[in-house]
Amino acid sequence: MPLCRFRTSCLEGPLRRAMRSLGGCVGTHPWPFLLVPLAISGGLSTGFIFMSLREANDIESQYTPIGSPAKGERRFVQAHYVTRDGERFSAQRLTTPGSFVSLLVVPAGDSSTLLTRAAFAELLALDRAVRGLRTEEPTYAQQCARSYGNCTSPNPLLSAVQGDPARIEALLPSLTWPLAFGGRVFLAPFVGGCQLDTGGTEQARPLRAAKALRLFYFLQEDDRKKREASEFWLSDFLRRIPEVLADLKFSSVQVRGACLGIALNLRESSRRIFSVPRAPKRSGPQVDPGGPQFPAMKR
Repeated sequence: MPLCRFRTSCLEGPLRRAMRSLGGCVGTHPWPFLLVPLAISGGLSTGFIFMSLREANDIESQYTPIGSPAKGERRFVQAHYVTRDGERFSAQRLTTPGSFVSLLVVPAGDSSTLLTRAAFAELLALDRAVRGLRTEEPTYAQQCARSYGNCTSPNPLLSAVQGDPARIEALLPSLTWPLAFGGRVFLAPFVGGCQLDTGGTEQARPLRAAKALRLFYFLQEDDRKKREASEFWLSDFLRRIPEVLADLKFSSVQVRGACLGIALNLRESSRRIFSVPRAPKRSGPQVDPGGPQFPAMKR
């Protein structure tokens, strides 16, 4: 049978007529076809406002097996060793990576130690600046981990000088490392680059110089609400601290970097990886991997 006797326009004809009618409608009334898609797209795109609230940044749920024995063991520890970060915080009793910021401070210029009056004057100024950082709610005073009614000290040596930088020179002859103050304080996590003198015991050698100090600022994370509030403060801290350090104009110390906890470091690292790199306007000091880039200190 010849092919010419078959009708092949049974689909083409109706589509051609429908497209002709649609084109005529668009040509006659163009504005609805321009404005309605824009309005729908704009309305649907408002959901991006809540994207940051729905980010999956919990490394525990993403990187640990569901129903693992370790989680059950931790629940047992948390049930029998209850912690209250707002009343009796202890870093040694943490059952999570913790919510905190850690600043690494080193001498500036040709100085070889931080155990001087000038360096501690600037360290105390840095401590006041961090505690008084102007952030959105909550403030550090509201969110800090507390012990005996006060925010925990970021470094035992800062507590020992009691706000007077001259006291460090009076304490220096009796300072020992790693155990100090009669064996009550373990300085190894807080003091680095130590120059030790002969004498003493293996657990308490005389400390004569230190090239690095770490300041720890722990935040409350007893429940989900406090944990989220701590993350907000850490995000504000990361955004505002470069300006604060630039205004302090240190001459004896230099802040080389910061650690903001595993979860926040992972989030900020992913943002830097997937963001378009821009050339820095000013050269800054070296920082630890994963820490924020701080501006250079004016001297």
